[in-house]
Amino acid sequence: MMVSLSRDEFNKLVLIAMWLTIALFVGIVSLRLWMGLELLTAAIQAISLSIFLSTTILFFCMNRTWKWKWLARLAKRPIVHGVWWGEIKPIYQGAPIPAIPIAFVIRQRYASLSIQSFTASIPADSTIEVFERSDKNTDVYLKYVYQMTRDANAENKATIGYGRLKLELGGKVLDGSYWTNSPTSGQIRLQLVSRDCDEVNCFESAKRALDKSGFA
Repeated sequence: MMVSLSRDEFNKLVLIAMWLTIALFVGIVSLRLWMGLELLTAAIQAISLSIFLSTTILFFCMNRTWKWKWLARLAKRPIVHGVWWGEIKPIYQGAPIPAIPIAFVIRQRYASLSIQSFTASIPADSTIEVFERSDKNTDVYLKYVYQMTRDANAENKATIGYGRLKLELGGKVLDGSYWTNSPTSGQIRLQLVSRDCDEVNCFESAKRALDKSGFA
């Protein structure tokens, strides 16, 4: 799982760390002064403690599953964590192919994403993931590079692909396109099934999550 922050998001994280450290420093100094310490002594003690506490808090928050709606709105970083189900409509060498059911399992923290996709026959894993925001409106896109390996019939063939999905309907739908070097391209449309994806690691377990949710 790699860091997938844009420059603006990284700068925002640095700003949050700075203001959190300052707030903790002021709070600790005020508490020390109330306890009767001199200002210089209180400030010296507060510097290292406030840096330690702010680092610990941020590390804890960044390594938690990104599910908090209020925090996502505050940080302006959308939530895509969960099990997604839908279909792809492939086009191979210009000819359309019948739609294929597909599941996405997205595991998200503040600073990272990982995407696994599963069809009945081929799994794939992302290697690069990033959010893109439109400069002209509020649209958010999930862009990713992935690799899928075909092991059936001793093919041992790796295909590299690229996807760009738009987050729609209040964050409950991912819709967009993909391209590969096979050459295949197509459309993808996914709907959120569940935020719980801890035990989902294959097409069959994704289908069980779908059935359990009552999603139709």
